[in-house]
Amino acid sequence: MSKEFSENLNNKIKLLPENSGVYLMKDENGTIIYVGKAKVLKNRVTQYFRKNSNHTPKVLKMVENIADFEYIITNNEMEALILECNLIKKYRPYYNILMRDDKTYPYIKITTKDEYPKLFVTRKYINDGNKYFGPYANATYAKKAVSTINELYPIAMCKKELKSGVKKGDVCLNYHIGQCLGVCQGNIDTKLYNGYIKEIIDILNGRTSKIIQSLENKMNSYSENLDFENAGKVRDKIFAIKGLKSEQNVSNANADNMDILGLAMAEDMACVQVYALRDKKIVGRENYILKGQNEKDVSEVLSAFIKQFYTNTPFIPPLILVEKEFDDIDNITDLLTNLKSKKVEIKVPVKGEKKKLLKLATDNAKLNLENIIGKEKQKALMEKKAVEEINEYADIKKEGNFRYEAYDISNTSGVDSVGVMVVFDGAKRNYKAYRKFKVKSIEGPNDYGSMVEVVFRRLNRAQKELKQNDENPRFLPLPDIIFVDGGIGHVNAVKNVVDTFNFNIKVLGLGKNNKHKLKEVVKSNEEARNIRDFEFAVKLLNDISEEVHRFAIDYHKNLRSKSFLKTTLEEIEGIGKVKCRNLLKHFKNMEDLKNAPIEEIIKVDGMNEELAKKVKDHFKND
Repeated sequence: MSKEFSENLNNKIKLLPENSGVYLMKDENGTIIYVGKAKVLKNRVTQYFRKNSNHTPKVLKMVENIADFEYIITNNEMEALILECNLIKKYRPYYNILMRDDKTYPYIKITTKDEYPKLFVTRKYINDGNKYFGPYANATYAKKAVSTINELYPIAMCKKELKSGVKKGDVCLNYHIGQCLGVCQGNIDTKLYNGYIKEIIDILNGRTSKIIQSLENKMNSYSENLDFENAGKVRDKIFAIKGLKSEQNVSNANADNMDILGLAMAEDMACVQVYALRDKKIVGRENYILKGQNEKDVSEVLSAFIKQFYTNTPFIPPLILVEKEFDDIDNITDLLTNLKSKKVEIKVPVKGEKKKLLKLATDNAKLNLENIIGKEKQKALMEKKAVEEINEYADIKKEGNFRYEAYDISNTSGVDSVGVMVVFDGAKRNYKAYRKFKVKSIEGPNDYGSMVEVVFRRLNRAQKELKQNDENPRFLPLPDIIFVDGGIGHVNAVKNVVDTFNFNIKVLGLGKNNKHKLKEVVKSNEEARNIRDFEFAVKLLNDISEEVHRFAIDYHKNLRSKSFLKTTLEEIEGIGKVKCRNLLKHFKNMEDLKNAPIEEIIKVDGMNEELAKKVKDHFKND
């Protein structure tokens, strides 16, 4: 840390208040690297900058990288806890314990706010008044559950906005095969439909006893009347419902609803096994991985997991079992109680059935973590070998970290040409470094010219940032290798650009076959190497090729869609440039806007109910 930064920090430390609040540590690039809460900000933040042998190596490393910090004062420690949770989810700081990919866990959503609710899998949980179940660590299970329920109950699966008494087009195939009542015809009894929805909610909550009993009575009645065909259909429903829940009965558990959290820690990871008990049955067993836990103790990891998991889930059980108490347990219990609006307890079982269940969850967490670490090590080894093989082929001698950039061009018959740059730090995608370019100087379908323009603009920006010693560069560092989508012509054209700037960057081409699959890697003045001749780098090279192509196509489609949507919106009376821009910012594409309810459109700045109705009517008549 430089003297300038130290003086800046010392001055800010002296001004720290003695209020409760949240502090955000930043590195020299202004990136938030740690978020914490404090009962007394002055005491807590000052501790980081004292010479203290009790600091773990990881904390010492973090302190070395702190160039600045900011803080937010709160009225009490509870407000600080809530704010800390939200900021960790927002910024995902490097030095905080984080649930790996926590944004990608799927939920099952039932749109109970609709007159005719629908059921589907979503990866976005929002507090919109609808019913959510999950999150599920296993996406396959969530999809299977939805698929099975759709086979059991003839509810709507389409994207139409369904209302009683309103016909929406013709019936689809699902109606003809008996998997939908034909709600789009507007004449389905809402009481019957919502009876199905209630049963579905019971199934997803694990309350299946009454449903199974009812179905068994119906099956027996069909059998007595020798109607074996319908009896068989009901029997299949019973099997399907039973298949969606665990058969493990926990008869000695005192609470009907609880979660048991088993924890295992090793290296830089922790695995939390969540056993969900509903109506005294284990209805869910999910594993969640946390990163950045090294040198942390069990208490700290449990605290971090509970804050991130239960403040982002639609269901909080009345009882959560853990293996050890932690410092924040009272505050977190109060937070969950407030979120649930009912009393929530976090307890450490000392004996009996609950203790046995906790051990079972912990043992499973250990097994899963061992398996995950083994796979991670194998993956890391293969990625290292892939990078080494690519560098050897490109004749790169340096050691350390490597940066690869790949470029592709996309257009429609030469119209609306765009270029993209994707970045791999070794074998890892660096999404923050991706860049998009609208081709400006080239007319018509000229891939060579477009590629040259894009790479020139990228390197020119980098050169300016180097000369100006830019503190927040967007085009640095420079890559070790530039991959271009194309053959020797593309390679030579881009190599000429690189040589113009006198940068030491290798240029390789990714040649495709007639099915647009990666066929070979092309190097200037050498015969192309067939992709199959690489021993370890095949997967990484394919990943780079497919990723840059995907990014280019997505960007081009998005621009075309927005351009068309902008033209369409400007045809509506009362929608000017400002309202059009606000609508485009809120709704990313035509389909989102078409399917949006009036209430959602009104939320956009400048819109009111009258204008929202005009938008809906315009697309209805389109």
